[in-house]
Amino acid sequence: MVSLDVPRERKEKLTIGLIQRGIDLYGLAMAGGYWNEGGGHSSGRKWPILFASLMLDDPQLTQLPGTAVFQEDTQTYYGKGWFGQTALWWMIMHHGPRDTYEEKSPEQWERWDQVSESYRTCCNAVAWVGTALVARHMKAVRLWNHDAYFDYVDRWMREDDPYAEARGKHPRPKAETTTFDPFATEMWKAHRKNAPEQEMAGNPRKWVWVGQKGTWVTNPKPMD
Repeated sequence: MVSLDVPRERKEKLTIGLIQRGIDLYGLAMAGGYWNEGGGHSSGRKWPILFASLMLDDPQLTQLPGTAVFQEDTQTYYGKGWFGQTALWWMIMHHGPRDTYEEKSPEQWERWDQVSESYRTCCNAVAWVGTALVARHMKAVRLWNHDAYFDYVDRWMREDDPYAEARGKHPRPKAETTTFDPFATEMWKAHRKNAPEQEMAGNPRKWVWVGQKGTWVTNPKPMD
């Protein structure tokens, strides 16, 4: 909304509120806060911090401790999906640590894999699209520092389906190409294609569980 071409005075209050939200979330992160509960509960905490940093020209706001992990990053990674997709999603944590599943065909999915897929299609990328779009337009992809997030949103919103044949009898979920808000959907359709070209972060990582604790490991992006 604050990126729209409307008079500054009409969006000043909203802009100040978003900056303040970023400052508050930064304070929580510095105090040990993290947003990694999985499912669909913890989205939306990273971008306000980065937005505040950009608007205030304050790089310190991006100097977060290693404990500050975010759902959009831990849930997205690179791999070889069962129908050829390479930007993958997993639930991370829901009633305990969960496993990855998009590498397996649906015939091989166990109960928690099926639950994970239901959360993938109901509650995550549908809420990420606007954030990914405005981060691209503010040239913040590198600042975000997790390329798989942006590639996964592109996969979600891609209108054609290059994987249709490989899916076989499993059709593409109807939720893909949609968002929670028709406004965000229309903005993506109108402005994703003209987002400025920019350097990606080039620091691909994947969150993995080691017992009940998680850590980052190197996660190279597959070649097309």
